[in-house]
Amino acid sequence: MDHKKFMLELQKRTGLDKSRLVSLLKTTQEVIYEQQINLNSIYLDGIGEIVPKKRLEFIYKNPRNQEVVLYPPRITVHFKPQISK
Repeated sequence: MDHKKFMLELQKRTGLDKSRLVSLLKTTQEVIYEQQINLNSIYLDGIGEIVPKKRLEFIYKNPRNQEVVLYPPRITVHFKPQISK
């Protein structure tokens, strides 16, 4: 399903016009992003869980030229699908 078909299906099921639907999706995206920055998991019922993990900084030394590079800490996001029976 491409983006256009997805948006049309959402419009049909929710009864919202396109501008309100886009606004709702953008707001949802912003909330998810803010929660990920704060390292909070987000559980979506019937879909799964979005889990942020903070990776520590580390030092990498290139074996060829002995150059040392410091990689800063970063947040990675993992998705755990819900297993339904």
